[in-house]
Amino acid sequence: MNDAFKKIYQSSFRLLMSISKLLLKNLPLKGLLRIRNILILVLIYFAIVVFIILTYIEIPYNYNKGAVTMALYGTQNRIGESLLYDRLKVAAKKNGWNVIGVCLPEKFGSHFIATRHFYVFAENIVNWFYKPKFNLHTTHFVNTTPYGYNIMYMNIPYDSIINPKGNFETSVEHLAYYDAYIDINSILHGTNPKLLHALYLHGNEKAPILPIYFAQHYVPYSPSKREQLLVVGSLWGCNRCSLRIFNVLQKLATENMLVAYGHKYAFELLGSAYKGRIEEHTGKNSEKVNSLFNIQKKYGISLVLHNLDHIIDGIPTNRIVESVAAGSIVISDNHPFIKKYFGNTVLYFDAFAQPDEMYDQIRNHVQWIRNNPEEAEKKAKAAYDIFNEHFTMEKALHKVNDFVDKNGSIA
Repeated sequence: MNDAFKKIYQSSFRLLMSISKLLLKNLPLKGLLRIRNILILVLIYFAIVVFIILTYIEIPYNYNKGAVTMALYGTQNRIGESLLYDRLKVAAKKNGWNVIGVCLPEKFGSHFIATRHFYVFAENIVNWFYKPKFNLHTTHFVNTTPYGYNIMYMNIPYDSIINPKGNFETSVEHLAYYDAYIDINSILHGTNPKLLHALYLHGNEKAPILPIYFAQHYVPYSPSKREQLLVVGSLWGCNRCSLRIFNVLQKLATENMLVAYGHKYAFELLGSAYKGRIEEHTGKNSEKVNSLFNIQKKYGISLVLHNLDHIIDGIPTNRIVESVAAGSIVISDNHPFIKKYFGNTVLYFDAFAQPDEMYDQIRNHVQWIRNNPEEAEKKAKAAYDIFNEHFTMEKALHKVNDFVDKNGSIA
């Protein structure tokens, strides 16, 4: 649903809530159980549910009865999670699947006990009608578990969601109760003791875990121009948000070697090298899924940074496959996942070195890329081939479908 319709529905929702408050205010407490008043309350409840279905749930109107049906859950409020949701939707449709898309706004109440049931009921109605094979939740910021086989995608460092006792933190305790899990950590390490122990403590130790990395749907390869070094996103987390890292970025920006897109708090001190938030360059809704891809292709050299927890847990940022899919050559910190799967197709620097040493390493890489365009192109294409063989979302979703076949869907 486009933004204009959403604004209309949101305005209608506010009007509906105002009318509801007025009606409820004028309902005498003694007469609350009268049939007429009960019908008014039921009507208000269903009106809210219908509003949520029309505003936040994308229904597969061109429904293919013989195809897999997947319900996809994401959030609108975060650019990384929003792009992940959009890309998965594109990949599923490329596979010929039916997709029920549910991209929820965090601020509109899907996390609050008093309002969450409206969202769950709306999702249950749609799932009851279309009977998806599984519900794929793309982020821990989604906090609804509707009817069906619910799978949670775990792609964040576990120290941020699991407390010292080994339980899930109270704010994300819903993570303990899904039917199955997709876990990036398990790709590199083979298993995930932290997740297994947390599920055991919450009584869900039998939930199966599938190692998969969702990041980018298939796009055909084409070379980039390789003009400047690009860094995108934010600088949160240990080491990545250090003054050491920022000093290196600032020095590269001063030499007109680096540009940044992302959070203002992270990059505004880079001056004219800061180009604003990615959301400001998304264009129309239909172009949103390609927004970061187009930015990556424009500059052609991608600087990939991870915080310490991402490195320890072996969880890569999506920047790596987003970059290589766009034909960019990547300069990355020594992340174990990237070194294992992308090897010498990527250029590396020591993110724990002193600023001058980091600066020299990155600057030398950029100069090598500029001075050796043919060799740089070979590296970029080799990295793309690895992405295309192992990490496209289309192939990953087929693995999820096979996983559900093996472990059983309750839909």
